[in-house]
Amino acid sequence: MTKSKIIEGIYKDPAYRNVCRNIASPALFEDLFHEVIINLLELSDEKIIEAKEKKYLKFLFVKIAHNSWNSKHSPFYKKYRHNDSTESIDTITGKISRCNLGLESTLDIDLKIKEKVFKEFTQELKDSIDTLNWYDQTLLKLYIDIGEFRKISVMTGIKYGAVQYTIQKTIKKLKLENDDKFKTFNDSINP
Repeated sequence: MTKSKIIEGIYKDPAYRNVCRNIASPALFEDLFHEVIINLLELSDEKIIEAKEKKYLKFLFVKIAHNSWNSKHSPFYKKYRHNDSTESIDTITGKISRCNLGLESTLDIDLKIKEKVFKEFTQELKDSIDTLNWYDQTLLKLYIDIGEFRKISVMTGIKYGAVQYTIQKTIKKLKLENDDKFKTFNDSINP
């Protein structure tokens, strides 16, 4: 299969368009989709064919779309989003560390107890997690299971910074939506 056939298949497949719909705002998702197609066309034939053969083409597409949408240094961001008036989740105050759930601040609690409390807490947030877009949801679930940005990055092929940014952004969003549950959780592990 040739590079042009592969990219033509991407263009015709509605799943790829839906990826951009989930990442971008309704007004810009088509522009993001076309920007990703352009970025794919700029990649070498070998890279596209290898991605197709090794079955990480969709992931490559998602990675390019995510980085184009979120990176302030991407041409797409500079062209379309430089005047976004919506407040970025990054500007919301509150420090995020490994889940910002207070796990590392309580050294007196045994690690197994922390893990159990964390699992119970994430079970309570399952409804909120299920409403996330599939990309954020997948990375967060991997983080819940694996617990390390670097391992997720190596496993998925997404850059470490993008993994860390997405997971932290998702946790901030969940924290804002479920502030009362987070307070209860922090109270339970910080007596």
